[in-house]
Amino acid sequence: MTHRTNLQPRASDAAPTVLVIRTARGDREALAALYDRYGPTLYRLAVVARDERPEQFVVDVFMRVWRHAGDYDPALGTVGRWLANQAIAQQRGRTGTG
Repeated sequence: MTHRTNLQPRASDAAPTVLVIRTARGDREALAALYDRYGPTLYRLAVVARDERPEQFVVDVFMRVWRHAGDYDPALGTVGRWLANQAIAQQRGRTGTG
């Protein structure tokens, strides 16, 4: 049986809303946990949308998340929906639409 010597919860174990709040406070570990949790889905969406550089798109979305995490309001929807909106805004910014 193994024992955790560090009783602090890992960022990867936190609820998505908590991760966004922590990201808004400058917690890079929380941003990394969001990336690990949602990055693959955003990557697949970029591939389906035929983005020429899906890896860069995902990085750009999470840079946007870093800058705008303080804007997240859980009363307006889930973290997944908010991230989808960030991805849409990023795509519109790249294509000059919207």
